[in-house]
Amino acid sequence: MRICLDPGHQAVPDFELEPVAPGSTLCKPRCSRGAIGARTRAPEHEVVLAIALQVQALLVDGGIEAILTRNGGDVHMSNVQRALFANSSGAQVVIRIHCNGVRDSLRFAGRLVRGACTLTPARGTNTHPITMTSRSIAAHLHPRVVKATGTRDLGIQERSDLAGFNWSTVPCILLELGYLTNPRDEALLVSSRGQAALASSIADGIRCIPSSLLRS
Repeated sequence: MRICLDPGHQAVPDFELEPVAPGSTLCKPRCSRGAIGARTRAPEHEVVLAIALQVQALLVDGGIEAILTRNGGDVHMSNVQRALFANSSGAQVVIRIHCNGVRDSLRFAGRLVRGACTLTPARGTNTHPITMTSRSIAAHLHPRVVKATGTRDLGIQERSDLAGFNWSTVPCILLELGYLTNPRDEALLVSSRGQAALASSIADGIRCIPSSLLRS
């Protein structure tokens, strides 16, 4: 098994626009800022990289090949570039790792919002060849992540507006591990114990993916 882990965002955001899908007129920033911790001000790009590195180590120790789209924060990669990198890497599955957040204008009320969800490519789009496989892979990882966080289960949700999905030829999911803007979720996401638990749950979920779901 060969896995590509994509820890979201980067130290310096890139607000230049790129199309969310091949041939689409809908455009979004190449790489947005990401969420910021409510109390610690920890940036999402650092939190998810710390978790992804632990996932990689656990997988490699178990004999699974695991590559990352980035190994640090000082990179300049758009969401399209991350998808194209994964496509050419020989990976059989792409796991995108993110935290959620509420925008600054709603930050006070947003402190009440918490929970983990898993995003998958939407049906009826150009991602049709990978949609159902991605959904099946999500079903193996999502319950484990929710159990590890102890946060609210926000379910598995389809998205048609994410370049990381729409440019992918590899089954892929996006794990939203919790809300950095919620103090309870944040406490878990930034702690060494919480990050270890999340990394273990993600690695366990990956190990349980049936070989029948993996592209050859």
